[in-house]
Amino acid sequence: MLKLDDYDGLVYQIQSININKLFPTSVTMTGDVDVQGNLNVTRYNGDSVINTDNTRKVVSFHDKVGINQQPHEVKGLLDIDNLTQQTVLDLFDTFVPYDVNSTDIIQKVSNKLRDSSSFSTKKISDLFAQSGELFHYKNQCTVFSVPIKSIIKKHDMNILHTDGSKVGKSMVTSEYSFTRLQLVVKEVNQMAPEIANANDPYFIFSFRGLLQSHDKKWYMNSARAIIDIDKTSSEERLIFVVTYLDVTNIMNDDSIGKPLLNVMNYISKEFCFINYVSLF
Repeated sequence: MLKLDDYDGLVYQIQSININKLFPTSVTMTGDVDVQGNLNVTRYNGDSVINTDNTRKVVSFHDKVGINQQPHEVKGLLDIDNLTQQTVLDLFDTFVPYDVNSTDIIQKVSNKLRDSSSFSTKKISDLFAQSGELFHYKNQCTVFSVPIKSIIKKHDMNILHTDGSKVGKSMVTSEYSFTRLQLVVKEVNQMAPEIANANDPYFIFSFRGLLQSHDKKWYMNSARAIIDIDKTSSEERLIFVVTYLDVTNIMNDDSIGKPLLNVMNYISKEFCFINYVSLF
């Protein structure tokens, strides 16, 4: 109550207060909590906000639901801040340099095989030596060759170069990855008539996908390949250059990993189609 000069009545002043201080939290729980039985969250007047039906394994949210949102940001009945899409987009941006590197490396390998009669696949590893043209890519790729035929076996693969930690070798020789490689080589083998009549005899095949190493780690990869003919046996082989980015953490997140796998499988199929039509 305030008292003013020359006024005998009562005067009141209105001040804003934080009502949360008047109603302290009745229960505070720190740490993991197990609740056996139904869980019901209600407003002051008894209106239900969240309730569970453990018998039917149903959880009901009343009014609005926000995911990855602050309460004041929720506008619709279901308001989702979809981080999955942005994470995948950011991943593709990160992968661009790896994609460019695979192009640079296969181009230099192709030029060497084409321009030098004395250069063979056995000398590809020399390109990654300290004095070689590809020394700076030494730990960023794996190079291998396989014969072009309908079904390849693991003993058909010849590792020509791999990174210092041999991650690439583990990645391309795992059961999961080799099965996918078999499919790629089979598709190239089926393109034999188109390859024979191609306008560019030095055509570079492009592939994208997800590969898995022996220790179950996931890698997004950019693979380029050229056809080389063995000077001794006249056997046609595919020489692959593969660059790769570890995406294990993303693949282990079910909310992102499964969509990314679907996207990469779709991209892989599209690149096979692009390879085919580009031969004409």
